[in-house]
Amino acid sequence: GDRPGSEDTVKMTKSLSLPRQRSSNKMDGEGITGRGVPMRNHDGTIMLDHLGRTVYRSQYLSTHPLRTDCKERVGYGGKKFTYVSGDGVIRSMNEAFGHGGWGTEVIWERVVECEKDDRGRWVVGYLASVRVTLKDSVSHEDCGSGEGINENKTKAHEKAIKSAVTDAMKRAARHFGERLGNALYVKGNGIRTAPK
Repeated sequence: GDRPGSEDTVKMTKSLSLPRQRSSNKMDGEGITGRGVPMRNHDGTIMLDHLGRTVYRSQYLSTHPLRTDCKERVGYGGKKFTYVSGDGVIRSMNEAFGHGGWGTEVIWERVVECEKDDRGRWVVGYLASVRVTLKDSVSHEDCGSGEGINENKTKAHEKAIKSAVTDAMKRAARHFGERLGNALYVKGNGIRTAPK
């Protein structure tokens, strides 16, 4: 019915700029569905774009990450680059696939550095590989690195392994779509060009 909270109720959310919708009968991982799986808002209503049209999962994943999900840091050679935060990737994965609709698995992790610096702090580095798997068994795997520096050896290890696993998870998730950070690998895309 048309009562609030019913399946038929539709509610406008954040404005998404999406490519034109095209009809197709391609498989989208959940069977032949025409346009795919409609996105849902947190209250269960169907997500709409700024023109009032239904937003489908494939469209959602093809948009750029929101500025609020992006961070910037200085990389090699002093050059700034933009990345999607770990919580931003998790939030987008939950929105696209639902809580319980995806998971992660640490395939391997390895300490690559563990020594004290000239200030007596532990400097620990890890590499890790993580697989992100959807409920329908589609998965992507990638590696990441992390570093931890602390006077306490255990805390340095904890920071380094968490950073490496999060980095690997983000890199694996980006294979599912532009929204999850893949768009940021294109020259000219960054925090200043990300939608608000």
